Amino acid sequence: MRRVACLCIIGAMAVALSNAAIAQQDPEPQPAAPPAPAAQTTSPAAAPYLGPGTYSTYGPQTYGPGGTQFNLGNGTTILQGPGGSVTTYSTHGHEIYGSDGSVTYSNNNRTYQNNGIVSDTHGNQTYIYKPGGGTVICSTYGSQQICR
Repeated sequence: MRRVACLCIIGAMAVALSNAAIAQQDPEPQPAAPPAPAAQTTSPAAAPYLGPGTYSTYGPQTYGPGGTQFNLGNGTTILQGPGGSVTTYSTHGHEIYGSDGSVTYSNNNRTYQNNGIVSDTHGNQTYIYKPGGGTVICSTYGSQQICR
């Protein structure tokens, strides 16, 4: 009983934080920065790979087989796992630090994670190389990403 109440409170906190971040956003549109040349493009850091499956993004939330990600803005993302676990990711430039001790570094089209996973992004496809062998390919179609 106590565990269920705790999980509900954690979920409610994540949603409340997400709603608070949305409410604090500047209503005035900001001009878009011009795109950098292809050879100089730097990918923004992304939350660590969570496994094969379909990921769907709706506004600040991404739903996938590893749980739900809440993008709170200001470089903060919360991942609520299917078992109720909560991990917070903070982006600082090209690096992401997770409350679980994970570190991700992105430069150009390549991302390195401290768990040994390396990924390369080319257009709408990301190739994820797992330590010890094995490659996962993720294809992005609009608001959906399918990983196999």
